[in-house]
Amino acid sequence: MNTAQTDHRGRKGFTLAELIMAIALLAFFSTLIVQVFAQAQSLTKKAETLDLAVNCASDLADRWKSPGSTELPEITDLQQNRQDGRTATIFLDRSMQPGTAEEAAWQAHLLLQAGNEADFWLLTIEIKSLSVDTVEPLFALQTGHHWDSGTGAP
Repeated sequence: MNTAQTDHRGRKGFTLAELIMAIALLAFFSTLIVQVFAQAQSLTKKAETLDLAVNCASDLADRWKSPGSTELPEITDLQQNRQDGRTATIFLDRSMQPGTAEEAAWQAHLLLQAGNEADFWLLTIEIKSLSVDTVEPLFALQTGHHWDSGTGAP
């Protein structure tokens, strides 16, 4: 038998070193992939929370602009008693729906301000977490509306 045939017959499988290297690479890349998925899940949750905050603030702004269309006394009070600097707080549950202070995870802070023109009012809505001690709101929205000064109600 010549040497070329002997080398060819002895090389039918993987060596132990090659198998260990393949397993090590598989473990390394698996760890990276798990980390990427964990970060993606965290970002998805943050995006969902921000989406809920945007929808909640938009809904509160629409309610403020539409007289008689709200069951929220805080909004009705801001509609009927327009004074510069007037504030209201609406407690929100985990799904950012209005609720009680006991079940609240979020709060919407509403600030009413007089606009540049007569009968024009600005409403600033800030959505803040009750569980995180931060000055910055998760989301803030400012909207304006012209109210007829001839009536007490909007």
